[in-house]
Amino acid sequence: MQLWPYTLAHASSFGVTENSQPVHFDESGFALDPTIPYAWQEPKSVIELPARRYGRINVLGFMNRHNDLHTYMFDQSIHTGVVIACFDAFCHTITKKTDSPGFSGKISTY
Repeated sequence: MQLWPYTLAHASSFGVTENSQPVHFDESGFALDPTIPYAWQEPKSVIELPARRYGRINVLGFMNRHNDLHTYMFDQSIHTGVVIACFDAFCHTITKKTDSPGFSGKISTY
């Protein structure tokens, strides 16, 4: 099963060809704090659980139409510099030629 939602016919309107490697970028954050402290307990017994702050994990990722996923996880706030650094790191993993038909149309390799 492929998760890539676009057909080649649809993608070709954006300059994507059969040999192109379009990549999707997205980010998400995950809170590590339970909304309600929870534990198993014997019937009619009370267990007290202290509320704790565990923080948050932020994940940035790149996925191609073959579902190859490259992720970058952080336990800090994400700012422009972090996003740019992730793009730079991801560019070093690209092994095929890439092109930007919407910009210059020139082919470059990373």
